[in-house]
Amino acid sequence: MKKNRSGGHVGTAFFLWLAVTTEIFAASASGSGASRNCARLTRLAIRDGLINLAEVIPASDEVPAYCHVVGVVNPAVGFELRLPIDSWNGRLYFIGNIGFGGGVWDTSFAVALGYVGVSTDTGHVGDFLDASWALDNRPAEIDYGSRAVHVTATVSKMIVAAFYGKGPRYSYFDGCSNGGRQGLQEAERYPGDFDGIAAGSPALDFTGAITAANWNQQALHATIDSSIIPPEKLQMIGDAALASCDGVDGLIDGLIEDPRKCSFDPDTLRCRNGDAPDCLTAGQVRALKKIYAGPTDSSGKQLFPGVPPGAESPNLPGSWNAWLINTPDGPSFGFILQDQFLRYLAFPVDDANFDWKRLNFDRDPQRMQLMGGIINATNPDLSEFGRSGGKLLLWHGWSDPIIEAARTVDFYEDVRRTLGRAQTERLARLFLAPGVSHCGGGTGPDSFDYFTALQDWVEKGIAPDSLESAHYDADGNIDRTRPLCVYPRVARYNGHGSIDDAANFQCVEPAAGKE
Repeated sequence: MKKNRSGGHVGTAFFLWLAVTTEIFAASASGSGASRNCARLTRLAIRDGLINLAEVIPASDEVPAYCHVVGVVNPAVGFELRLPIDSWNGRLYFIGNIGFGGGVWDTSFAVALGYVGVSTDTGHVGDFLDASWALDNRPAEIDYGSRAVHVTATVSKMIVAAFYGKGPRYSYFDGCSNGGRQGLQEAERYPGDFDGIAAGSPALDFTGAITAANWNQQALHATIDSSIIPPEKLQMIGDAALASCDGVDGLIDGLIEDPRKCSFDPDTLRCRNGDAPDCLTAGQVRALKKIYAGPTDSSGKQLFPGVPPGAESPNLPGSWNAWLINTPDGPSFGFILQDQFLRYLAFPVDDANFDWKRLNFDRDPQRMQLMGGIINATNPDLSEFGRSGGKLLLWHGWSDPIIEAARTVDFYEDVRRTLGRAQTERLARLFLAPGVSHCGGGTGPDSFDYFTALQDWVEKGIAPDSLESAHYDADGNIDRTRPLCVYPRVARYNGHGSIDDAANFQCVEPAAGKE
């Protein structure tokens, strides 16, 4: 399965339904009966929904023939399935959504690997950066929050059973960012839906992340097309942060292993003789300190972790100029996300005219609690997911500038406090990637096959202790490999050979008090 790219418990009613529909769909799902069997899916009775389209897509050079199914679950949860006709491997692959959802993915890449590919639009249609669909629409907010994935998973298994005469042997969910949040919602609310869940850079505390994004924009004195820190100074900031933090782990390698241990002081960049390209004004220093520190209320209580050093440099994929800094070329993703969320999703009563600049860090986070209960995925009690046999593989880039990895670490620690370390590692494992930005990019090795590791864990009982990750140069060649270690273990150089070769590192427990 590409990087950036289960039979759950559905009850007695499903088996009664299956007994009836197996007779209707008696034709083989392969060979000459495939077109007829696919078309008949439009007659399939779906509780509170219907199938609008079911047609065979002929094989191409890259993708074998499959049955393409388009349907809806009331009130408006759109979904699509792609069912391989002759090459099904018995598995279901469900891909998560980004941003505010609003569209389905083309999962033909999953079909090419033998999976049934599934996607949902999360209950509305629109651009992934537009949240206006949520205005005064609580049912749509609930669909987006958790319901859409669950009902799509349930209906998809019924369609699979009708088409093949049997349900999937294993069902998997794979998502990053909002998709990672969706995966955690499944583990927490609907633990029988999936056998394996991969949740990358999860927006699990969505209201907290939005609070932090707003804090950053206020610190930057942002307008829709400007920020007090210009993009031209980001390289200087990134170079200084790396110089200060690179060697904290004992190895100078161009990576900040754990930004929480970095003590970079922006005051070292303060201009001494007026503003200049190679220094920061007093206002820019204040803004940078606030961004690194993260949002607090007036009493000093931390509301969300600060942005970590490591992704400032503008020539990096996933850097600050994409996520934080607004320019005449357009606002940053962080600006758009917080503005849309605050106007349409944050509060019990929506205010489409809410001015993001007046968010109050004493009062407004409490006002978000209702919506947090709908959207956030922060319940650390995963015991039911564990009892169902589920496996959760979490991963996060340490240099993520929009959904800070430290919040995912906090969540995982909450799970360990709730279940204990041994039980937690039997069902959930976390991998942290130094130098990696949001869902990829950055300076660190960001290409790793977490999905095969998850599948082997589910199907063979082989729990992953490390994942080998690679970094590619501008020409597409691998120029560095590193192990990503299961948290809290960290990769340590053995002192021999190239520091760009994963074979020269081993995963070790952190020193006492350093976890």
